[in-house]
Amino acid sequence: MNIKDIASDPVLFCSRLTIVDKRGRPVKLRLRSEQIEIIEALAAGDDTLILKARQIGSTTAVAAYFFWRWFTAPDPQTYVSLSHKLASAKHILDIQRRFYTSLPRALQRPLSTDNTTTMTLADTGATLMAASAEGKGGLRSFTATGLHISEFAFTPNADELKATAISALNGGQLCIESTANHLGDPLH
Repeated sequence: MNIKDIASDPVLFCSRLTIVDKRGRPVKLRLRSEQIEIIEALAAGDDTLILKARQIGSTTAVAAYFFWRWFTAPDPQTYVSLSHKLASAKHILDIQRRFYTSLPRALQRPLSTDNTTTMTLADTGATLMAASAEGKGGLRSFTATGLHISEFAFTPNADELKATAISALNGGQLCIESTANHLGDPLH
């Protein structure tokens, strides 16, 4: 199978990425059936809501899918991981950074930006970002091609966040994934 075939299929591409296992060792991402379903649902292009159980790897699957979208983007598209705490969003970007640094050297295209909250490909201008729902205003002042809201049930000011997220997407793809918190929480 050639690189073009792999790059055109999100499941094939994501299954070749590297993660750190529970023992702290780098290993290839072995997609479970739930993760494949998540990636395939996202690849259909629709907005996606994932009510998740703990430890099924849904955050990793969504991070891998948006990494694939970023890596294969032909132009300056922006993909944002948004969480209720900035540390959590940065953790998702760190997973994506590991995906990038574990690629074969020949596939590691130069980055024009690489810091704790942003990675931008120099050739296309495609960007991965980490953002927090902690501050008021959420996503005002920029446009995203894809948005991953992690742990939405724990987000303060959920109505404001949802409104600004939809506005920032301007027709882009939204993925909300969260464990449930309590009856009547923002996810409910």
